[in-house]
Parts: sequence; C-alpha cells; structure tokens
Amino acid sequence: MAMGAGLRGGARVETHLSFERGNPFMSYQNKHKLRRRSGFAVAGLSYQVLEQRLGSGEWALADQETRRLLLVLAGDAAVKRNYVFFSEVQFIPASDLQTIDQLWRKHSNSRFGYSVQRRIWNKVNRDFTEFFKKVGWMKRLKQGEGEQEYYSYRSFPAEFVWDLGDSTPEGHLPLTNALRGTQLLATILQHPAFHDQDQQLL
Repeated sequence: MAMGAGLRGGARVETHLSFERGNPFMSYQNKHKLRRRSGFAVAGLSYQVLEQRLGSGEWALADQETRRLLLVLAGDAAVKRNYVFFSEVQFIPASDLQTIDQLWRKHSNSRFGYSVQRRIWNKVNRDFTEFFKKVGWMKRLKQGEGEQEYYSYRSFPAEFVWDLGDSTPEGHLPLTNALRGTQLLATILQHPAFHDQDQQLL
C-alpha cells in the first residue's frame, strides 16, 4: 500500500492464483513459538487511535492506521522497509488481528473487516478477480452493447470509497496492497485468527 493502493489503473487482472503451494500456516504453531509474545499479543500496542478513527467515520485515516498497526505487528524489519512480506503474517498473533477485525466490524455494522472479506473470498472460490469486483476494488469499463465486459483497478486513493453509504460494497475496507501480487492479502485472509468466525458470518 499504501496497503490499498495495490491496484493499477487500466491493468488486466490475473484470474488464477499461482503462489499457493500449500497452506502457509501448516507449521504456524511451531513457527509462532519462535516469536511468541506476551499473551499471544504485542504487549503495549494500543488500538485507541484506530477505534477513534472508526468511531468518527474517518475511514481513510482508519485504513492508514490499520496499515501502521500491521507494520508494527509484522516486526521491526517490516516497519523499516514500510511494507509487510506475506511470509511475516504468520507471526502476527491471532488476538491482534482479531482486535483489528472486530473494531472494523463493530463500527461498520459488519460491512467492513478482514473476516468479512474472507467470507466473500470463499464465496467466489478464492478467485481474486471476482473478489476484487465484489468488494469494489475494480471498476467496470464502459463497453458497447454486446461487447465483453472489462474491468480496471481503481486508483488509490481517489477512486476508493471512504464512507459507509448504502452503495459502498461490502468488504470494501480495509484495503490491502496487491501491487506485489495477492500473496499478502491471501495470507491475511487465511490466518488462523479468522477460522472460527466463518460460521458466525454466514
């Protein structure tokens, strides 16, 4: 991202994933022990700013704060380079991702949040092209009658929707960078933090 940036205007979209060679969390429990933190959460990390932004409907600032929190949760190297490697997501404590997700759902009437995005992603059989369309990260290009429909990525930040209006697509926020591919988003959506919430959101 800019986490939501991830979308190139006018670019064609790949319809298949190529990175998923097994679940990156198959050895999650063992790897997590290497960087286990107090209470499976990052000690001293505050979510007050995120809650304030969400509570006041400052969606763009809330999205920005979410990016900052993910960088901190991913570790010092991620903070230094200013983006998160998908391989670092497995080390983020489940309780922290759940807190971020719960705040987004709380202040959006369950319209926004990672678990909401996960449900939508699963419904389209984890096809990222269809997912991007569903959550409004792509826009349909005007075509003549009878012609094939084409989509382009929205430009960040101007073309994204920064309010909770009736026409705002479900799962539109928070944004996740796709400029370097879909690995980061897929790994977040597959995180064990959200496994228990699937049934709750059906």
